[in-house]
Amino acid sequence: MDGELDGVLAMRVDDARTTDLYLVRNPDELTCIDSEIALTLR
Repeated sequence: MDGELDGVLAMRVDDARTTDLYLVRNPDELTCIDSEIALTLR
């Protein structure tokens, strides 16, 4: 929001299936994130 990181979404994939989703929006836990990786479709 306003150029600041608002949240991080991570997922676990096993055997081509999504098995877990993790969403972090706690600002104290996001301070160590210094870059982003854009998702692309294959």
